[in-house]
Amino acid sequence: HCFSKTSGNLGTAGSVAYLFTKRGEITFEDVSLEDKIMDVALEAGAEDVIADEDGAVEVITDPYEYSTVKAALEAAGFKSIDGEVTMRAQNEAVLEGDEAVRMQKLLDALEDLDDVQDVYTSAVIELD
Repeated sequence: HCFSKTSGNLGTAGSVAYLFTKRGEITFEDVSLEDKIMDVALEAGAEDVIADEDGAVEVITDPYEYSTVKAALEAAGFKSIDGEVTMRAQNEAVLEGDEAVRMQKLLDALEDLDDVQDVYTSAVIELD
């Protein structure tokens, strides 16, 4: 119903799974701690540590190492602002104008459904 109402369509189960990577992400606010966070995270088994443009530090983990890395960072005294195992799009598609509005309506409709647990998208929505 959500798809037909918003001019979307539904592929078969798993038809776009190859476009996403399952990974753990742990985010910290203070970019000044990047080197210390990196030392602890990589020692605990993290795959990468990235300083974002918005001043945050993001630790990337294998989904099966997420709990181990998070526990090591917490034991070292670092407090994360966010963390989860998620599906990250390998490529993003920028949507603007009417396409962006339609996509946002579809995402909102899907997220409002009680049976939907998570919604992952490769869309980068730029609304004016």
